[in-house]
Amino acid sequence: LVSLYLAFKFLGKDLVNLLIGGYFGLVGCGALTVTLSPFVAMITPKSFSKKKLGWEKKLEHPLPTWILPSPLDLGIEFTLTDLIAFVQAVIIVGFYFNGKHWALNNVLGICFCLQGISKVSLGTYKIAAILLAGLFLYDIFWVFGTDVMVTVAKNLDGPIKILFPRSLVPNAETGKLDVSLLGLGDIVIPGFFW
Repeated sequence: LVSLYLAFKFLGKDLVNLLIGGYFGLVGCGALTVTLSPFVAMITPKSFSKKKLGWEKKLEHPLPTWILPSPLDLGIEFTLTDLIAFVQAVIIVGFYFNGKHWALNNVLGICFCLQGISKVSLGTYKIAAILLAGLFLYDIFWVFGTDVMVTVAKNLDGPIKILFPRSLVPNAETGKLDVSLLGLGDIVIPGFFW
């Protein structure tokens, strides 16, 4: 959070958003692909989900084997269903970055939330309670004690928040929609309790 704040202060909003945009484009394609794949599997023939595609390569490297095993096995395995979901994800992410529409922002944000909640398990209620208490204090400090959280949230132009338009008519002065926002962390962290 502080590094993003300092990047906005010293590097400028445009450069930081360009770099972060590229990152969110890649991660957004991955999150959308994993989220869409089960839905694509329901509407495509069963054979699309069974046939495995992909590639594999063994990579020799000069590093010692105690750092990385040699040869290094690189590869990716996917089904035709995953490929169809990936193409759809690329199209959605492309439309999002072309127009930055609030609804596509929310689609990406919801996919990030679903994948975050599904991939993390806290183990016990005690760990979850400690995490929530710590994040509560963290939020209080960064939101009310400094301008760091507000500066990053307002300047970062990416799908890191769910947007709720107050009206579907753009503001006459700015030409943009007036929106309320909810950070993805405020969805994901309580979702860990599920």
